[in-house]
Amino acid sequence: MECVQTERAVSMSIITRELHKRLRKLESSRPRHRPEPTEEEKRLKYARLLIWFAVAQYLGDPNPREAPITAYARALGYEPAEFLKILKLIESGGKDPDYDQKYALANRKVFAKFGVDLDSDGKETVEALKRMDAGLSEDYRSRLLSIYRNRSYD
Repeated sequence: MECVQTERAVSMSIITRELHKRLRKLESSRPRHRPEPTEEEKRLKYARLLIWFAVAQYLGDPNPREAPITAYARALGYEPAEFLKILKLIESGGKDPDYDQKYALANRKVFAKFGVDLDSDGKETVEALKRMDAGLSEDYRSRLLSIYRNRSYD
């Protein structure tokens, strides 16, 4: 009887070790949680999204029945279908020769619309961002906040 108990104990020990080994393997393959963004990272993320929506709203002549990306594409001087192709190209690691220039120009134009030369003092830039934010349509503000709150865009 003692021999049977010893065999059971050994078997349980082996099973327990195997379970711990499998558990460690599963835990190591689990996706890691991203650390919470800093306040500075949160502000920069919001500012980037705000500028994107501001370009769409203030330069893209938005239509209430269309997606903001259509107005954004128009603000950069693209047809929507052409712009989607460019975004796919960029996403796959490619480069469009005109995109960076059009993007920079649109950002400069939207800030100029609020009286700011981007080569000037940063304090004016912050004030312009506040005015852009205050003037966003409810639809664009709602979309901006939805994207901002989505951690997958961090």
